Amino acid sequence: MATLTTVTPGVTSVAPTFTAVTAADKFLSSGGGGWRIHYRNGATPGTAALYVQNFTVAVPPGAATPALPSGAVHWSDDLVITSMGATTDRVIYIPGIYIAQFTDSTGFVNLVHNGTITTITVSVEGPF
Repeated sequence: MATLTTVTPGVTSVAPTFTAVTAADKFLSSGGGGWRIHYRNGATPGTAALYVQNFTVAVPPGAATPALPSGAVHWSDDLVITSMGATTDRVIYIPGIYIAQFTDSTGFVNLVHNGTITTITVSVEGPF
């Protein structure tokens, strides 16, 4: 699991820091604020199941635990991207109001990457 470097844009511009994804990456959520996660794919198109782990969604009382989605770690993980064409970008944003449910007990947001990920890179920007 790689720990990703984050950048915080402000009044002046910053260059995104793109890092090759691994099967599992994480970034320190710094106690709140919103986060922009920018995925960029190179020359290899393909299916990918890219998740953000969700740690706080509880099964309603009396309900059965839902099935684990293919490639997820928890049944409640959020599938954010299902495919990426060659030379494409995808961006997700996690608002600050929701960041706690995606933050583990050590303060990290965990990303899970499955499928054809050989040319996918990611940049994490925030907090906003």
